[in-house]
Amino acid sequence: MGKIKIAIIGSCVSRDNFNSMFIPNYKRYYDCVFHQNQMSMISLMSNPIPYDISEVDGKLSAFDKRQFETELDKTALTNLLINQPDFLILDFFADSLMGVKEFGNSYITNKHLKFSETTLYKNNSKGNEITLSKSPENYFNLWKESVNSFFKFMNSQLPQCKIIINQARFTDEYIDKSTGNKEKINNKIYPIDTDFCNKWWKIFDEYIIQKFDVERISYDKKYFSVETHPWGMYHVHYQKEYYFDFTSKLLEILINGLKQKLDRVNNIQSNISNLQNLNLISNADFKNGKSFWSEWNSDFKIENDNIVGNKIVHINRGLLEKNKIASLWSNLIEIHSDAKKVFLLSFDMRVDDLTKFDEYQVFFAVRTFNKTNQYSQRDAIWYRYFDLSNISIKENEWTHLEFQIKPFDGKYLRLGPYIFKNGSVSWKNLKFSIVSL
Repeated sequence: MGKIKIAIIGSCVSRDNFNSMFIPNYKRYYDCVFHQNQMSMISLMSNPIPYDISEVDGKLSAFDKRQFETELDKTALTNLLINQPDFLILDFFADSLMGVKEFGNSYITNKHLKFSETTLYKNNSKGNEITLSKSPENYFNLWKESVNSFFKFMNSQLPQCKIIINQARFTDEYIDKSTGNKEKINNKIYPIDTDFCNKWWKIFDEYIIQKFDVERISYDKKYFSVETHPWGMYHVHYQKEYYFDFTSKLLEILINGLKQKLDRVNNIQSNISNLQNLNLISNADFKNGKSFWSEWNSDFKIENDNIVGNKIVHINRGLLEKNKIASLWSNLIEIHSDAKKVFLLSFDMRVDDLTKFDEYQVFFAVRTFNKTNQYSQRDAIWYRYFDLSNISIKENEWTHLEFQIKPFDGKYLRLGPYIFKNGSVSWKNLKFSIVSL
C-alpha cells in the first residue's frame, strides 16, 4: 500500500499544512496530489469558459496565471478523477470572502485584485459580482445548488474518497513581534469584516456537515496571525501552533480511515471503466476555435471537415530548408505521474502528400513538466514524439491512430500536433483518456 493521497479545494489554511516550511516531515505520511486554490464552490461547478490563452496576460505570476486558467477551464474535477485521492479537504475561504463574478454564461471566483489587469478580464468586465455582502440569500441558494451537485459528482465518481471539512476561521488579531502583544490586523493591512466572513464560513460548514457524510477538523481555540509568517501577516496566516494542531487532528482521521484506504486499493480498478470515456483534452474538437490551446503556431489552421459541424486542424508547409518547429499545446493536464498511470492517446490523421514530409516525419508530441508555465523539451521531465516510422498510413486518407502512454515522471502534461519542418497534415477527433491508475 502506497502513501495516502490527499487533495485540497481551498486556501492556504489547508494547503500550508502540506508545505515543508510548516510541517517538515509531512511527506512521510501522505502526498498532496492536487490543490485547487481559493475557488468558490459556485465557480467549481460552473461551465467551462472558452478563452484565448494570449489574453491571460499582464503581470500575473505563474501561480496566479494558473489560478486564472483553472477558473476558466474548470478542470478541477477532472484532476480529481486522474489523481484518485483518498481524502479531499475543503475550506470555504473563497466563498466567505470573495464571492463570484459572472463571466459570459458562467462564473469565476471574484479575484478581481489579481485578474483585473489581464486583457481577458477587461474584455469581460461587465459581468455582475455576486457576493454575500450584496445578495446573501441569492448567493447562499446558488452555493447550495453547487454544493449539492458537487457531492452528487463525488458520490458517483469518487465514492471511496472521504471529504474533510476544515473549519478554520479568519482572525482579527496578530502577535506583535516586538512586544508580544495582540494587535488588530485591520490597523495594519487592508481591512475585512472578519465577524461577517466567519458567520458565513460557519453557515457553509454546518450545511455540509449536517447534510453529507463528511469528516471535520474543528478547533477549540483562537489562532493569531504573526508578522513572521512566510507569506506575510494576513487574516488566515497563523502562528505555528495552528499547523501542528491541524496535522494532529488530520492524522487521527487518517488512522481511522486506513481500513477504507485498503478497501479503496482493492476496488479502485472497478471504477476505471467509468473514466475511460472521459476526454482530458479541453476543446479537443476545436469547435471553440483556439480556446484552451496555447503556443499556437500561426501555420496551423482550423478548417471545416466534410462532416457538418466538425472541425479539423491542418498545416501545409513544404519549402523550408531549415528546422522551424510548428506546435500547439493542449490545456495543462495535472497527472502527477507515478510511472503506473497509463493513458490512451487517439486521433484521426491525414497526410495529404507524403513527399512533403521532412526527414523527421514527426506529427505529434507529448511532454510532462513540474511547473505550470513550461513548454519546451529542455524543461520537460519526460517527452515522446510520434512519427511515421512505426505506423501504416495511406496518402490522402484519414487513419485512426491510438497510442498507450505511460509517463515515468512529471506533475503536468501537455500534448498536441507537432512537426519539425515540413508537412501537409490534418488532425481531428483528438482524445486523451485514462486506461489504468
